[in-house]
Amino acid sequence: MNLIHYGNEVVTVNDTDYKFCDFLKLDGEYSVPFGLSIRVYERGAVHYISDGFTTIHLPKVDQYCDVLCARESELRRLIRIDS
Repeated sequence: MNLIHYGNEVVTVNDTDYKFCDFLKLDGEYSVPFGLSIRVYERGAVHYISDGFTTIHLPKVDQYCDVLCARESELRRLIRIDS
């Protein structure tokens, strides 16, 4: 499971890229913690947030990120319905 988010353009979920605006259909309240613009989460391997200068390491297993990754099929359905 992985979730990679750089800025407000693209979010990668389980190695598939989605437009950030489409990803928000899954969780409209989603944001990178502390107002930072980068999140890299690879379950059990790495999890950090950053602004490009400062990096904050977070737990390598994160329930919130796991849930978002597990809901990828729902995201695909939401995007298909809105297309």
